[in-house]
Parts: sequence; C-alpha cells; structure tokens
Amino acid sequence: MKYLFLIFLFLFLTCSSSEEPDIIFYNGTILTINEQNDTFEAVAIKDGSIVAVGKYTDVFKLQGTLTKIYDLKGNTLLPGFIAAHEHPTLTAVFGGLVDVSGLSGNSNSMVWDNLKKAAETTPKGEWIYAMGLDPILTSDLIVPDKNFLDSISTEHPILIIAQSLHSFWANSKAFEEVGMRIQKIQDIVPIIKKM
Repeated sequence: MKYLFLIFLFLFLTCSSSEEPDIIFYNGTILTINEQNDTFEAVAIKDGSIVAVGKYTDVFKLQGTLTKIYDLKGNTLLPGFIAAHEHPTLTAVFGGLVDVSGLSGNSNSMVWDNLKKAAETTPKGEWIYAMGLDPILTSDLIVPDKNFLDSISTEHPILIIAQSLHSFWANSKAFEEVGMRIQKIQDIVPIIKKM
C-alpha cells in the first residue's frame, strides 16, 4: 500500500508538472508582434514556447508549484528574435518610409510611381524618405540623380536610402534644407587638390 501511494504521488506530480508553465511574466506591457499589435497583461512560457497569453487572472490559473513568476515592473516584453544578421531597430525606424524596392514594384516605372504618389499626398515642404532602392531586385531600374529626383518634386526634400544602407540619393530641396550647396565636379577638384 505504501508503495502504491508513492507511485500514485510520483505519477500525479509528473503529470501535473508537465502541464504547468515554466515561467509566467506579468505586470508590464507584453507585445505579441501580431498583425493587430495586441498587448496583454501576462504570458506563460513552457519549454521555450508561449503556451498562454492574456489577462493576468487567466494566465495565473495555469501556475503550478514549479512555475517561476517574473514581475516585469512596468517594462515591456516582446518575443525574442533569432537571426544571423537582422536589423530590427532599423526596420522600426524605416518602417514608415516609402518603399522603392523591387519588392513593391518589379519594374522601374512601378518603383518610381511609388515615390511620385508620395509626393502627391505629402504636404508641401515635408520630407519624403524612401528606402530599398536596389538594382538587383529591379532589373530595369534607372538609378536616380539629383535632376531625376527634382523632376518628381522640388517642393519636398527627398532622401532615398539604398537597400544595402550604403548609398543615398537626394534632390536639390533636400540639399538646400540641410545647408549644402551642390557644386559641379569641376568646382570640387581644386578643393581636393589643396587638401
């Protein structure tokens, strides 16, 4: 009888502990990064995976004897990212930029139509920032120069960032706004020679 009780107790603890979460986070902003940008009061984790997310009272019903409780103290919790080379902060910063990549248009005209539409809908004088210019993604892409960008708008400063983040293009208004005078290469050569 004694052994039967010990076996029952072992089975009960094994079964009940396998269902309980390893950890519960609460008392902060919990972001799920879903399409609705939902936030929740608590989240339960089991074996590295989210098993419940929701109201504090509902998630705490899952708490077991081995569950660790972590108070976020008002901080924000978001899912972890595992990637070899990602730029989540850059994505956050550039998220609202005009998409001029080959992902939004597979031809030169489609890429530049996106920028033209932005110029039509942006109030005069406001900056237009664009991101993603990449001749690999758009095989017939014509890489812009200042005059081309001026043909899209002289009323908006325009700045375009390459997909690689290593090249930038701007129109005359953008240079004017930041106090740079555009010179011809012939005017710059003597300055370089003096250096």
